[in-house]
Amino acid sequence: MQLRFMLRQAGRAFEFDVWHVECKASRNVLKTLNITFLLVVTMFTFTMCLLLSATFTDREATLWVVRVLESLLMQVCLVCVCLVCD
Repeated sequence: MQLRFMLRQAGRAFEFDVWHVECKASRNVLKTLNITFLLVVTMFTFTMCLLLSATFTDREATLWVVRVLESLLMQVCLVCVCLVCD
C-alpha cells in the first residue's frame, strides 16, 4: 500500500515539475490575461463610481471611491497571488 502511495506521489511530483518548467510561457500568458482583465474591470468600476458620485456630496463620494478602490485592490492582489503563484 505504501509503495503504491509513494509511486503515486512520485508521479504527481513529476507531473508538477513538467508543468512548472514546460508550461511557463502558458502560465505567463494566463497571468497577463488575468491582470489585464482585472485592470479593465477595475477601471470600468472606478469610472462608474466617478460618474455616479455626482449624486452624492463630496464627502460621500470620496468615501465611496476609497472603499471601492480598497475592495478592488484587495481582489486584484489576492486573486493574482492565489491564482498565479510562481
